[in-house]
Amino acid sequence: MNDFFMRTVTAIVLVSVGCLTFCFLEPLYFVVMLALVLGYVVAFEWPQFNIWWLTPLYPVVPFLALIHLYLQNPILWAWLVVVVASYDTGGYIIGSIWGKDKILPAVSPGKTWQGLIGGVVCAGFVGLFLKNFLNFFSFSSGVALIAGLAIGALAFWGDLFESYLKRQAELKDSGGILPGHGGVLDRIDGLLFAAFFIDFLIICIR
Repeated sequence: MNDFFMRTVTAIVLVSVGCLTFCFLEPLYFVVMLALVLGYVVAFEWPQFNIWWLTPLYPVVPFLALIHLYLQNPILWAWLVVVVASYDTGGYIIGSIWGKDKILPAVSPGKTWQGLIGGVVCAGFVGLFLKNFLNFFSFSSGVALIAGLAIGALAFWGDLFESYLKRQAELKDSGGILPGHGGVLDRIDGLLFAAFFIDFLIICIR
């Protein structure tokens, strides 16, 4: 209960700060803020993993893709962030209530098939809802639903990848700056995977 309370309070603070900075900061300052977050992760969280050779590929390149995606289309960037957050939230709630079948307990003991399916479904329907609510995108509702489901799946692989790295480094969390959530990398691992693939797809299509 204590952990759930801390997670909830931290999430509310993060959402509030995120909304305020996204809505009111000039794009240049918002990019600087994202770059500072990357700098914090590389300087203070990543060294614990002790795999410096991987740094350019992860977390730097996916984080640069996240920044590049924002510069291309801030609304699409916000849509992606909310869809990934809905995957995390849906997966956590459904997994906590109904989760019993572990996916890879040796890598990530807390991840269950029920939580995965619930999170992906939440991501799909939130992606669809936001598309219809915002009405900023030219693609169809069907594409929005499929894209949301795919982003949920990508976020899962991002979670699993970081869980594997933590397991190898014998870490529980990447840090402790976010009470109830761990470190910054713990919170954005799924987002980094999704942003990289979405940004890469957009570049290929263009």
